[in-house]
Amino acid sequence: MAGKIDSIMTVKRNGEAIAYDPVFGDILRFTVTASGAYLLGDADGDGAVTILDATAIQRHLADLPTAFCAAAADVDGEDGVTIIDANYLQRWLAGLPSNDEIGQVIR
Repeated sequence: MAGKIDSIMTVKRNGEAIAYDPVFGDILRFTVTASGAYLLGDADGDGAVTILDATAIQRHLADLPTAFCAAAADVDGEDGVTIIDANYLQRWLAGLPSNDEIGQVIR
C-alpha cells in the first residue's frame, strides 16, 4: 500500500478553525470587502491592478473560489460585476482605451 496523502488544511473563518481539503473537492470561498479606500480594478484585493484581477473576475463569474472585492471589480460602474469589467481591465493593462479611473484610489 502506498503512503497516505494528507491534503487537509486548517483555516479560520470568523475566528473558528475549519477543515479544508482542496484535493477532495472542498471549495473555500471568501470575499474581500472594501472598507474605506481601494484601487479601482483591484478585484483580488492585493493592492495592485494586474492580469490576476481580470482572472479573479472571471473566476467569480464562474463561481470558482477566489479572493474578490466586488466594489473594486466593477470598473465600468454598470450592472454590477460582469465579463465586461474583466475586458476593461485587460484593455487597460494592454494600454488600450478603457476606463481612465482604473488604478486610481476610490474613497
